[in-house]
Amino acid sequence: MKLMPIFEEVSKEYNGKLIFGKVNVEEQDEIAQKNGVMGIPVLKMFCKGRNVGELVGYMTREKLVAELDKLLATISDCLSQSSILQKEVITK
Repeated sequence: MKLMPIFEEVSKEYNGKLIFGKVNVEEQDEIAQKNGVMGIPVLKMFCKGRNVGELVGYMTREKLVAELDKLLATISDCLSQSSILQKEVITK
């Protein structure tokens, strides 16, 4: 089974909460090395440029959603400091 269809579906559900991106590690090996990617699939989560989580291997949609929700709950301070809404409030 492939993670990409699940990734695509879940990324739409989290639109506005998280930004999803994809990197072809075969074409972008420098990025993979810099971020310690040893195998695929791997999902790396960042907040304000800092690695805050990693999920390795295939997982069901339910497992991915549960892990993302858990991550969102644990990094809420980081997210509130880097959200567009917060930046607008600070600059006004």
